[in-house]
Amino acid sequence: MVKSMHYIEKLKFHEKLHGSITTIDVIFLGLMVFFAGYYLSANGAGHHRVYYVFVLLPMFFLKWRELYRPLLESPLIKMSFVFIAYMVATRLWAIGDSHKPIYKSFTYGAYIICFLTAIYLVVSDARNVMENRIKLLLIALGFVSAVISLYVYFDSVFISESRGSFYRLRNVLSGYDFNPSPSGRYFGFAALLSLLYGFERKEGLLKMVALASFFVCMLALFFTHGRGPMLGFGVAIALLISLFDKKSAIYLLLLVTMVVAVYILVNPGFFSQLIERGSSHRIDIYNGVFSKVMEAPIFGRGLTASTYKLGNEFGNHCHSIYLAIALYGGLIGLTLWGLVLAFSYKLSWQVYRTSGDVSFLVMITYGVVCYLFDGDGVIDHPKGQWLLIWFPIACVAAKWNRLANKNDLQVDIAT
Repeated sequence: MVKSMHYIEKLKFHEKLHGSITTIDVIFLGLMVFFAGYYLSANGAGHHRVYYVFVLLPMFFLKWRELYRPLLESPLIKMSFVFIAYMVATRLWAIGDSHKPIYKSFTYGAYIICFLTAIYLVVSDARNVMENRIKLLLIALGFVSAVISLYVYFDSVFISESRGSFYRLRNVLSGYDFNPSPSGRYFGFAALLSLLYGFERKEGLLKMVALASFFVCMLALFFTHGRGPMLGFGVAIALLISLFDKKSAIYLLLLVTMVVAVYILVNPGFFSQLIERGSSHRIDIYNGVFSKVMEAPIFGRGLTASTYKLGNEFGNHCHSIYLAIALYGGLIGLTLWGLVLAFSYKLSWQVYRTSGDVSFLVMITYGVVCYLFDGDGVIDHPKGQWLLIWFPIACVAAKWNRLANKNDLQVDIAT
């Protein structure tokens, strides 16, 4: 049994700030507001400030020992910290002109570590309710954002000058105006959470609302034409079908088929539009990045180093998280990242076999596939990777430890 299991029981998570409000409560509320920013104003600087003020600042009220010791004894969190530390350290030998000062790489790394810590502490909370509340919030945010975005999309051809102010307000609320990156990723994430919540409920109004949210969010995902999110969504659905019983799998297939049919009826030129978009210069970009990877294959070129040349211009966006890790961190960085994902899947599988909770397998798979052909900022300020990758990693680490603490699963990777 992991040594930290007994220690977690003794942790004083509820350092009271005022009355019955605790530090964990404040961090939880801060995370709620922060997650809202992903769907409502993710491209604004205010989204970042919410994290710094409402999540990061309250963490200073927690004692250092209480904050970090159990996390360092968690195998998945420990490996995540090692990966982040290594990627930040590569900034010291960055090759070429860097577009960010060196101190930002170190502060961004610290921000991600604190984010993992905050999620872990909230999900590990003894009251065992905050994980579900966060998921419900993400479902609600995805639904609201998808409804507004779809309304803006269908109404845009009828906008008149007299309604311009309201249209601008709706654009602010929708956040992304159907930019395939990052809105499609968030819609797909909310759709999957809605689907899982709907299937968990046996009956009642909440089940119908969750499935309606799935329908709307999946429809919004398709309207973004984001190929990475749609591929990730398809792989996640295939995973669910393979794990569901026959009746649930058929039900899920019917739901997905219905959404796809509605979308094709509304937008019959969908497939031709995807073909017309082509590869978006991905092949040329990948060739350019790979040639740079081979110049420093072991240790990498260093975080935020100049990357590739496309035509007469230099680019700094790899359009693949994995290629970016290979570029900045080399084979060592890629190996560490592979270990993080391997630990994540192993713990997610153990949680699924123990409790039947398949959500972590689905969330991690969706994020992993989404960033096959997009993304670059491995260590950066609040980006989509925080929600789609680091959030489920921290959640499954906390859930696994909680189950292990109750002796509900066999711990075989504690060393």
